[in-house]
Amino acid sequence: MMRGFTDIHHHLLYGVDDGAQSLQMSLKMAQRAYRGGTRTIIATPHVTPGVEQIDEEKFHKRLEEIHAACRQAGMDLRLLLGAEILYTDMTCRLLSEGRVPTLAGTEYVLVEFMPGVRYDALYKALEGILRAGFLPVVAHVERYACLASSPRRAAMLKDELEGVLFQMNNSTILGGRGFFSDLHTRRMLEESLIDITASDAHNLRERPTRMHEAYAKLKEDYDDIYAANLTGMSQNDEFWKAIASAR
Repeated sequence: MMRGFTDIHHHLLYGVDDGAQSLQMSLKMAQRAYRGGTRTIIATPHVTPGVEQIDEEKFHKRLEEIHAACRQAGMDLRLLLGAEILYTDMTCRLLSEGRVPTLAGTEYVLVEFMPGVRYDALYKALEGILRAGFLPVVAHVERYACLASSPRRAAMLKDELEGVLFQMNNSTILGGRGFFSDLHTRRMLEESLIDITASDAHNLRERPTRMHEAYAKLKEDYDDIYAANLTGMSQNDEFWKAIASAR
């Protein structure tokens, strides 16, 4: 079944991180996404477990305000809550205690690392999340040289840690990041290492949504099926089914 895009990584909530800074900006970001064909957005504010207070009640309140504004503007846009989790030593414990938002309340968690993270540290962290009963989605996987520069190592990690998914940003798929960065991106896509593409949208200018552009690029360079699978238009695997059934 084909449908609009699902953007699982979007800093839509205003006044909680370096994303939208006002309700008006949140609405404009939602309108931009909607015009580009996105029909589901998971709002993913930055959280750092054990380092900063996670105010999930505030997140829900802001999301409902944005949802109401979208309805008033005539947009049938499905909005869900998640978080972009910067991995810390407290992440697994607080996830297990239900104190960190997962993606739309599912068992999937969007997790990021510092750009210079070592492979062994990243591997151990993902292994810990799996052991805690959750399924990690590695945010903007292209930022971690230990994986992006070695598709073989990235493939080995996915083989050994079953359930780990890789998310790539739309802007990366569109290219222009430099010869070697673009080369690594193509290799990861060609070897089907990427499971999800998402916007990581923060605003309307420097970091907009670009879901439709990324879909068109994937469709042109690969095929319709691959483009649909990465953008959530074809909800055939377990991840997309879980997000589709979330409330």
